[in-house]
Amino acid sequence: MAKWYLFKLFSSKTPKRMEAVRRMSSERLLLWVCRLDSAPSVAALAAGKIKRNQKALIRIAQGKRNPEEVRLSALGNLEDAGRRDAIIQSTLQWVMEQRSGNLYQRLHSDCQVKWWVGYLSSQEKILELGRRTTDLEIRAAAIDNLTAFRQEQQELILELATKAEKSEIRAAAIDKLDVSNQERLIEIAYNEKDADACTHAFSKITDPAVQLDIYEKRPSYLRTDRWIKFQLTRTAFELGHDETGVELLLPTIPETNYQSPREVAQANRIFGIWADDEAFYRFLENTSIDPDKMR
Repeated sequence: MAKWYLFKLFSSKTPKRMEAVRRMSSERLLLWVCRLDSAPSVAALAAGKIKRNQKALIRIAQGKRNPEEVRLSALGNLEDAGRRDAIIQSTLQWVMEQRSGNLYQRLHSDCQVKWWVGYLSSQEKILELGRRTTDLEIRAAAIDNLTAFRQEQQELILELATKAEKSEIRAAAIDKLDVSNQERLIEIAYNEKDADACTHAFSKITDPAVQLDIYEKRPSYLRTDRWIKFQLTRTAFELGHDETGVELLLPTIPETNYQSPREVAQANRIFGIWADDEAFYRFLENTSIDPDKMR
């Protein structure tokens, strides 16, 4: 009877098999589905419904040839936290040593490392893994799963932000750095070669004068939006850096003669930051803007 049922089940399309597994209560049948179904989503659903057969769950979770979502689904139902941690650490260690092959590629390209780390039994275990591992992507996953140990988390983030080879990992780490790390953020903004990572650090710097200096020295490494440029323009004129101020200001001026009240208001908002009247009017001489309508 069970064989006939399974034959009929596996002859069905995936949505019907999913629905059949949802109604299934026999752990024996669920285990067969887990072993034989070619669709990882169906097998994972079956593994997630197995509760009592802990030995079978351990075998599924340990099976490196099993699809990751099936292994993780089985892992979630393991009652023995120590065994669960051992399987996770063994898998991650194997991944670090392997550095090639389908499992390594799947774990890294699909971001499932984060899920594996998230199944560890305690925050202490996650922190220990983050400190011990030499794989920066696994360390990033540990950081993402840390909700306690804020100071230690910031230390791990800082190491990623300055040492990770992949620019996207550095940028993501910098984005998680607390603004209290001003000294390190400034150091990163002056030295980072990736535009996204540099911009993340730059946007967290609280001293406008330092921001302006970074902009003047490294404009090609920054992706600045309109608001940041407006702030930099204000700082430039306040500190007497008129050349930088004009450079920032020119692209923000619309091609218009400022006829409407809204256009005049917008222009006043832009030009209101210019403290030096003489420099302001010299600038207007080279535009089509009517000085009488400004300020």
